[in-house]
Amino acid sequence: MPPILIISLGFIAGVLFSPFFAACYNGFIFAVIIVFTVLVVWVFRCEQVVVLWGIALISFLLGVIRYCQSLPGTDSGWISFYNGRKVVLEGTVSEPPEERGKTVKAILSSLGVGILPLTGDKAVCQTKGKVLAALRGKELSLNYGDRLRLQGALREPPILEEFSYKEYLETRGVYSLMEFPAEVEIISHDRGNPILALLYSLRNEFQKRLELFFPEPHASLLAGIVLGIKRNFSSSFYEAMRATGVLHIIVASGFNISLLIDKVAPIVAGKGRLKQTVVLAILVFAYTIIAGFQPPIVRAAITGAIAYLALVTGRRKHGLLMMILSASIMLFFNPFLYRNLSFQLSFGATSALILVFPYLQGKFPFLPGEVGDALGTTLAVQLMLTPWIVYKFSSVSLVAPVVNMAVLPVIGQLMLYGLIWLGFSFLGPRTLVTFSAWFLWAVVEYFVRVVELFGGLSWAGLAGLKISIWVVMAYYLVLTWCLWKLRRKAVASSKDN
Repeated sequence: MPPILIISLGFIAGVLFSPFFAACYNGFIFAVIIVFTVLVVWVFRCEQVVVLWGIALISFLLGVIRYCQSLPGTDSGWISFYNGRKVVLEGTVSEPPEERGKTVKAILSSLGVGILPLTGDKAVCQTKGKVLAALRGKELSLNYGDRLRLQGALREPPILEEFSYKEYLETRGVYSLMEFPAEVEIISHDRGNPILALLYSLRNEFQKRLELFFPEPHASLLAGIVLGIKRNFSSSFYEAMRATGVLHIIVASGFNISLLIDKVAPIVAGKGRLKQTVVLAILVFAYTIIAGFQPPIVRAAITGAIAYLALVTGRRKHGLLMMILSASIMLFFNPFLYRNLSFQLSFGATSALILVFPYLQGKFPFLPGEVGDALGTTLAVQLMLTPWIVYKFSSVSLVAPVVNMAVLPVIGQLMLYGLIWLGFSFLGPRTLVTFSAWFLWAVVEYFVRVVELFGGLSWAGLAGLKISIWVVMAYYLVLTWCLWKLRRKAVASSKDN
């Protein structure tokens, strides 16, 4: 087993099991254990088993240390200290604000906070962490980099019956909420990163173009698929997408990016592997820029590229290694990321493409090639993710395989031609831009009609399903065993030939 794999797996395991060690964590004791382990490995460096177990233990402990050191403190230097109090808060909008109906939600960082009533300038102190502010949309127009002064009450994010909003926000470094503050004031502009400000401004212009040339829900679908922007849908259409199991398609994910690469790869085929790789790398990088270079987009780009490279080279082992390595790197920068459902589903879908899809590829000769591959991809992802989705959402779609098979062939086209159209919309004559938009609209309309047709069926999905985490774990153990047996059979068959 490669040492880099042992290090990555050990670090990931350390992060995952850290909550069990957080209460008794002592940095000095952990450091002593690491030093002692290093000495043991050095003394027995000729014993491969001792060295590998030593590396695994050191990596595990480093994962625990990284997680525990990232936990918010309980002193006044952290914003969570002020939860439950009325404060004056100053903060900079650190991500593009999200509009939800009549509400605008903005994440604020670089915080200064003071408890009311203030007793002078020294009453305002700088704190760590971020705040999610919910503001009335008509109050002001917010942009990335705006510096705000708010007056209101801070509170801890709630833990709901079926969803922990607190854990979800912690993955983004948010530890406090301020909802509809009594006073809101923009005190300055352009306080963010100028490069990110330019990218977000460009993305906003792209979004306005979609709103100008496309009706709803087409504009919102294109914004989600092409730009990775979460938009509001009508409740009926959202429920239809949920019932048909296509919600993962309308957001930027490693799965979608692998489909985009798959559409472009044949165009540059025959150029040599190096040139082909360079072109595809430029494409993925350009997509991350157009989509705002946000962390979910970057994660999706990495996982999508890994899945594609593993498939085209046939080296699933290397693809899996790179995926595990990238996961460990992401968890190093954000140890709470493993709680994020988007992160879980993105890596789950990528794992399905690397580990499961090769055994389904070409197994449907009675279907056209692209449709057969779409069915194989859908079944692979369903096999990998269905138990986890049922555990998380207590529901499952019965029509998801059919609907995904019908729409997946057009998703890569939507991403590719959507990107091309967005660029053309700024350069071409308005008449040609409008004319070309009709072709893109037709593809999106097909997606909408399929979703509405199957989503309207009374038996499209089952709700109210409850399964234990132990059942989920047992399923994945059986799936792992089956994949291992299939792998051994494939290796034995290749040796015989």
